[in-house]
Amino acid sequence: MDAVSRVFAAPTTLSLGGREFRVEARLAKHYAEIADRLLSQRPNPLEVARRNLALFDGSPEIQDRLLSIAMAEATRAKSVTWAEMSEYLNSQTGRAS
Repeated sequence: MDAVSRVFAAPTTLSLGGREFRVEARLAKHYAEIADRLLSQRPNPLEVARRNLALFDGSPEIQDRLLSIAMAEATRAKSVTWAEMSEYLNSQTGRAS
C-alpha cells in the first residue's frame, strides 16, 4: 500500500490462502497481526524432528525421510491458510480479539 492510499484509507489488496481480497487498511493490519500470532504458535518442524530422531536410531532411512519432511514443512509454513484464519476467527479467542 502506498503512502497516498494510507492517508485516505483507500482499500488495499490482502492475499490470504492464495486468494486476493480488497479490504480497508485497518482490516488488512488486523489480519496481518492475526497471521503473525498464528505463525508464532506453530511448532518449529525442525525442532520437532530433532527431538524425535532418537526414536528411529536403527533406521537411517526413516531418519532421512523425517528430516526431509521437516525441511519441506519448514519452508512451506511461512503463511497462514484460509482454513487456519477462518478457524481462528470462529474460535472463542478470535471472536474476542
